[in-house]
Amino acid sequence: MLIVTAHPDDETGFAASVYKITHDLKGKVDLALVTNGEAGFKYSTLAEDIYGAELTDEAVGRELLPTIRKREIMAGGKIIGIRNYYFFDQKDTHYTLDHDTVLTQVWNVKWVREKLKELILREKYDYIFCLLPTPETHGHHKAATILALQTLSELALLKNVLSSSDVLFLKRQTLQSQF
Repeated sequence: MLIVTAHPDDETGFAASVYKITHDLKGKVDLALVTNGEAGFKYSTLAEDIYGAELTDEAVGRELLPTIRKREIMAGGKIIGIRNYYFFDQKDTHYTLDHDTVLTQVWNVKWVREKLKELILREKYDYIFCLLPTPETHGHHKAATILALQTLSELALLKNVLSSSDVLFLKRQTLQSQF
């Protein structure tokens, strides 16, 4: 299974499912993370004491948070059983509901889609988990899901799309001949 999310900590929405898949079902789960989470500086007040840095200062937060958030995601992922992490290091600019701007002006969409394509073809995931792209969803979340859907569509691997509250489950279509 592959999780495609925009920010470090988005995977926590799937934590119980990932834990069940990796521990009880002995499945393998990887994470493709599109941004490095540096725009979270505004919400880093509690972390300032932990890391001994003024993370809510924009310049400090944008410099230090990408490394901090990667360490945090890998520490949490170790507990729930994430196997591999793929960091795409796209800019986390600010909160927005507008996915079009993210896709046309902020992220290197061609590069991200190529990396997703390589990953999906190499690992042959049966399922891909994303956040449901509703109008109220953060633009980065919508953009990450749209890129995953576009990539699967381009690869002709999109079979079933199921949703449950805020989660989008994509089931891989097997490209086998029927004789």
